[in-house]
Order: sequence, then C-alpha cells, then structure tokens
Amino acid sequence: MNVNTLTSDYSFLMEVGRINDNAKRFPNEKKKEFMIRLANQRMIDLKLMPVGMHRQKLNKTFYKKGFNWTIEIVFNNQKYYKLKSEETVLLDVLNEMNAELKSNAKYLYLKQKNGLIELDLDQDLNFNLKATEIIEFPTLILSTVELGSIRKDLYSDKQSEIQTELKSEKSENQIQAEKSELESESSAEDGELSE
Repeated sequence: MNVNTLTSDYSFLMEVGRINDNAKRFPNEKKKEFMIRLANQRMIDLKLMPVGMHRQKLNKTFYKKGFNWTIEIVFNNQKYYKLKSEETVLLDVLNEMNAELKSNAKYLYLKQKNGLIELDLDQDLNFNLKATEIIEFPTLILSTVELGSIRKDLYSDKQSEIQTELKSEKSENQIQAEKSELESESSAEDGELSE
C-alpha cells in the first residue's frame, strides 16, 4: 500500500464521517417544513429549533389526522409535559392537572413572547392556538388567579413604576388616572396581538 492509497482511503473515511454527522444534525428537514406548513394552515406560527436544542429534544409533537401536541404546563414553577390532541378541550386539561396536582387552579394561559393570553377553557387546543406563535410546542400556565394579577412581561416596567408611586403616597386621583392609562394601553396592545 502506498501513501496515495492511504491518503485516498483516509479522505474517503473523513467524507463518510462528515456525511454521517450532517445526517444526524439535519434528519428531517422535510418533516419540519411539513409541520410548519400544517401549522400555518391552522393560523399557528410554529417555530422549530435546531436539532439538539433542549426544547427540541423535549418535543414529541406529531401529526396524524391532526396535531398531537406536546404541551408544557407550568404550575408553581414546576414543569409538566403531556401529549394532547389538537381536539382536546382545555377544561379537560385543567381538570386533569388539578386532579394530578391536587390544586384548585381555575385559569389556563398561553405563554407568548409579549406576555400571557387567557385561554378559552370551553374550546379545544386548536381553537386556542390560532393567531399565536409557538416555539416547538405550547407552554400553558396553570393558575389560581386571574390574568390581571399575573405580571405580564410586556407591562412589568409600567406596573413597577405604579407600585413605586403607590408607596410614595400619591393622591388617589393620580393613581386612578395612571391605572386607567395602563389598562387602555393594555387593551390597545391586546387588540394588536389578536389582529
């Protein structure tokens, strides 16, 4: 065996190794595109992460006569993962989680990058995910309190300012005016989110 043959064989083995690594890294690009297209048909903006990312590894969502979503449910800073059909009514999810966790939660919210969206418990998962952005799978927040008492990321700075001003003993009229302004901005931004 001469040096050229060894070099050629070595190059061949390295190329096979690179092809194998790429196959592991990008196994189902067509499947990803298919899932995104199906989600878009349902008016869901589905974002899929690169292979190997933690959230991508947790995702067991599949499509067979409809989406079967991995859903992440957060309650008291604990995360629970369930696989649910898109036709699952959210009241059933709420009751199942209450029984499992021995809680009395009454509300389910969908986590979005701009805050939380209150979900309609009488509707199915498909209905509640319309016009939302989902990264790999939906994250639902199980809560015993109404949305108004949960700090939304979008409004946290303004709420902190109002609480600081409350402590500095502003007049009741000034406080009411600021709360009304915050609520009107909130409803205006919620209107933009739903469009």
